[in-house]
Amino acid sequence: MKNPKLALLGQQIRRLREEKDLSQEEFAGLADIDRAYYGGIERGERNVAALNRSRLFRHCAARREAAMDAEQLRNGIFALRTRRFGSVAECMVKRLLKCSLGRNLFHDLYDDSLHHRIEVKFSVVQKKAERTITKETVVRCIEEATAEKRMVAFSQWQRHEFDCNIQQVKRKEFDVLYYGLFFSDCIKIFRVGSKDIKENRRGGLIYYSDFQHEGNVGEGQFHINPRTLQIHLDHYLHKTLTYEELLRLLICES
Repeated sequence: MKNPKLALLGQQIRRLREEKDLSQEEFAGLADIDRAYYGGIERGERNVAALNRSRLFRHCAARREAAMDAEQLRNGIFALRTRRFGSVAECMVKRLLKCSLGRNLFHDLYDDSLHHRIEVKFSVVQKKAERTITKETVVRCIEEATAEKRMVAFSQWQRHEFDCNIQQVKRKEFDVLYYGLFFSDCIKIFRVGSKDIKENRRGGLIYYSDFQHEGNVGEGQFHINPRTLQIHLDHYLHKTLTYEELLRLLICES
C-alpha cells in the first residue's frame, strides 16, 4: 500500500510539472534527477530526499520567476480589485514575518512568537484625476485613467497629488497594524502598535480619526498624502521592498 503522504506529495509535484507543460523526462532532467526515479516520485512509490525536493521546488520557482518579471507583477497588482489586492498584501506580510493566519475573523494574521494579532492595510499610490469628465473630455479622461499613467514613483512622491485612505481600522481587534503603499518603483511597509493609533489631539501622529461610515462603531481611518507621508517615513517605516524582491518573496515555496 502506498504511503498517503508520499502519494499526496507526488500529486502536488505532478501538478507543478503539468503547469509548466513539461514531460517527466524534461522535468527530471532540469531538476537533475534520474527519469525512472522521478516517475516513482510522482506515483507516490519513492521517497523524496530533502536535496531532491529542494531541487524540484527551486526549479518550479525559477520557472515561475521566468514567466513573470517585476514590471508585470507591479502592473498586475495595480490592476487588482480591492479584495484581491488585500489578499496579496496579506500574503506579502505573512511571508515577511513568517507568521500564521489570524485566530479569528477580526484580524488578518497572528505572530506566534510575540502573540500579536496583526492587521494588514495597504493601498496603491495613484495620481488624482486632473480633469472633470464632460462630453468633451470623456475619452481623454478614460485614456488617462489607466493604471500605468496614474502610478506614482516614490522618487517623485512630493511632485504629485495623491490620497491613500487606510480605513476600517478597528484598534481593539489587533495589536499591530502593518500598513503601506505600493508605489510604481517600490513598496513602503509601515508598522504601528494599536495603542499608538490615536487622534493627534491625544498624542497621535498620523491624523487618525474615529469617524468612519455611519453605523461603523469602533472603526477609524487615516489618510496618507503628500502632506502626511513624511511623518510615516520618519516614525513608522518598517521595510522597503523592490518589486524584484517581492516577486522572489511570493514565489518562494512555503
